Amino acid sequence: MNPLYPNHYLLPFSAGKSTSLNALGVPDLLIATNQALRWEKRNLPLLWDAPDFDSALLESVMQEWIEASGHKINFELAQRSSEALLCFEWIDQTVMGRDYEVGHTNRRVHENRITHANISMLRNPAIDRHLSPVQKRQRLRTTLLHELGHALGIEHSNNPDDVMYYRGWQNPHLTPNDAQRIRLLYASL
Repeated sequence: MNPLYPNHYLLPFSAGKSTSLNALGVPDLLIATNQALRWEKRNLPLLWDAPDFDSALLESVMQEWIEASGHKINFELAQRSSEALLCFEWIDQTVMGRDYEVGHTNRRVHENRITHANISMLRNPAIDRHLSPVQKRQRLRTTLLHELGHALGIEHSNNPDDVMYYRGWQNPHLTPNDAQRIRLLYASL
């Protein structure tokens, strides 16, 4: 399994050849040629903006990713919204066909580098109907943790214990596997 892109096992690169996987299951050529999808060092700290969000909640989520990355990534509140590369917004409707969505991330990418990410959080998702206020806040936090992983370049995991599992909002904290994946992705910074 490839911890950066768990749905890919051998990635073709040229002339139909595939690269071997290293001991962690990461395509050697992907890392060696610096082709993994991530932010460039010059974009760090990531400037963020989140109108109408609980900044303490967001900062706790960001801190978890900072620590998991070994402090390779960091975040800073943008002085002006126009400067932000990472934006958080509330939305009122799901993407068509995704009735149980709680949030999603859209990334702009140029030459395999993330240049902007927008995290959209559903204001009143269907799954919250039967949750207590405390449970809703925990679900929001874990969803933010999951979506921020996507904004940083991490794709879904096959491990149901990981925050980055496709239903990872059920997992309250990053696992050692989540941490390994972010450290590996940003190891060369």
